[in-house]
Amino acid sequence: MAVVETTPGLPIDPATQRIVLSTVVAVPGATQQQLYDRAAHWIANEAETRPSAFQVYNPTQGKIMVEGIVHANQDYHQDYVSYTLSVYVKEGRYRVVATNLRRHSTPTGTTTGYSGDYVRAPLERNQIVSMSDKQWRNYKLAIAQLLRQNFAQLQATMTSSHKDFSDF
Repeated sequence: MAVVETTPGLPIDPATQRIVLSTVVAVPGATQQQLYDRAAHWIANEAETRPSAFQVYNPTQGKIMVEGIVHANQDYHQDYVSYTLSVYVKEGRYRVVATNLRRHSTPTGTTTGYSGDYVRAPLERNQIVSMSDKQWRNYKLAIAQLLRQNFAQLQATMTSSHKDFSDF
């Protein structure tokens, strides 16, 4: 998948016009099952996922897909961004992908939480009315940074030499 960075740090897939953050990491000596178990453990215990959202766990295909969230509190909104988190595993390597990023915002003083969403805007949108172009660009870059931090946390779990979770 070829991506183009129209804003530094925000790669856009030319076919879908969606932000796509993705990386492939080699884990020499790890089996597909070991990597799958590690990814499932990380998602269950470390990743923040949206309750009652879609979930795909397929160990045979080496695929896990969930709806993840990251929080980005602004001065006057309770914000979070939901995204599709996909982890694909093969012998000795895995790919993690974050796409379908959507900003959810609830004005302070109103119902908050996942069922009380006020604004649901794709991050590819050029600008949010309540933000300047610069604020919106910085907001998107901050979200990308949070997602990259999640990728780093996943990598720490995937490359760890500790006892496998499936070995008991």
